Amino acid sequence: MIAKVDDYTVAITTSQPVAELIIASVVGFQGICSIVDSERVKAHATEKDPWANEWLKFNDAGSGPFILVEWAPNERIILDRFDAYWAGPAKVRRIIFIDIPEPAAQKLALDRGDIDIAWDLLPEQVDLYRGAAGFAVVEGPAWAIEYLAVNAGKPPFDNPLVREAIRWAIDYDAIIYGIQKGAAIPGQTVIPKGMFGHLDETPFRKDIEKAKSLLAQAGYPEGFEVEMLSSTHPRRVAIATQVQADLAQIGIKVNITQLVSAQFFELYRAQKHTFLVAGWGVDYADPDALAKPFAHCCTTGPEAPVRQLAWRNMYADCDTTALVEAAARELDTEKRRAMYEEIQRRLLHNGPYVILYYPLNQVVTRNVVQGLVLNPMLSFTEFWPVEKTG
Repeated sequence: MIAKVDDYTVAITTSQPVAELIIASVVGFQGICSIVDSERVKAHATEKDPWANEWLKFNDAGSGPFILVEWAPNERIILDRFDAYWAGPAKVRRIIFIDIPEPAAQKLALDRGDIDIAWDLLPEQVDLYRGAAGFAVVEGPAWAIEYLAVNAGKPPFDNPLVREAIRWAIDYDAIIYGIQKGAAIPGQTVIPKGMFGHLDETPFRKDIEKAKSLLAQAGYPEGFEVEMLSSTHPRRVAIATQVQADLAQIGIKVNITQLVSAQFFELYRAQKHTFLVAGWGVDYADPDALAKPFAHCCTTGPEAPVRQLAWRNMYADCDTTALVEAAARELDTEKRRAMYEEIQRRLLHNGPYVILYYPLNQVVTRNVVQGLVLNPMLSFTEFWPVEKTG
């Protein structure tokens, strides 16, 4: 229950204990808990849509420093400054986000001056701008994960030894320093470095003999053949190709299938994959935002109430699921930290994931852009202090 105390205070009462950091991170994250004009929202509510969610998808009822003027999906978003913002008006009058999926096209638009910020360049493209006149590289750690996933409900990945063999076959350095050109933070656990509860353990490295031994113990001394799904993004394709080469060395033949995102996620969300490469971002700044999707699953059947990553990969561990729920209720900070470390240890060796690295957020700006600071949760980056000087 949420009740008004005075004009600047509300009281939140929960039906069960909730860790303080969860409350703070959810309430403080505008992507989940934004303040809206209730009367404006109610005016667009319907019997079928009492919260006016459909209207809110394309219209503005918020209280931030910018007002939504236009949102054309897959084309552009236009925001205009809200001069009556409580902290004072933003430094730019208008922000236009243009959807340019291809990194090469983004680079071309930046070079021509058509855009001021390129948000999704490849690491090798970013490197071209280091020290280049007229441009600046802005970087910061990302609370995100790049990973491989296997369907633990399908042979041969229902065998934990096979999953462990793959972890020992991957050339992590080739991915981090080759494909990513160092634009990555090494890590192998599901809570990114810098977040509360992160377990700083990286036991795996490329060890072909150990991987072969584990495969033999699992009953696959000659390896096997498997399909790997990848999106069409150049980074994911490059990672899939590297993994294909790595696993060939232990007798696993990987056939890569590239799919557009809609097709990729349709299969993933329906448990219809065997092996894939993907990424995951953090929804709110608490380890619960990682433990729930990666570890919370007690049944992989259609009756499952939650169908996040663990369910998609048919990984059900009721003991770990109970620990995830208990950690979300734990009020003692150090006890809670220990719980998340234990959850990560269990996933590290028994889960259906191979954590490859944590990305480094990188954007390139024209030097007319000042004041841009990247948030570890990139979608939470503030544009209120950003200004354009030319």
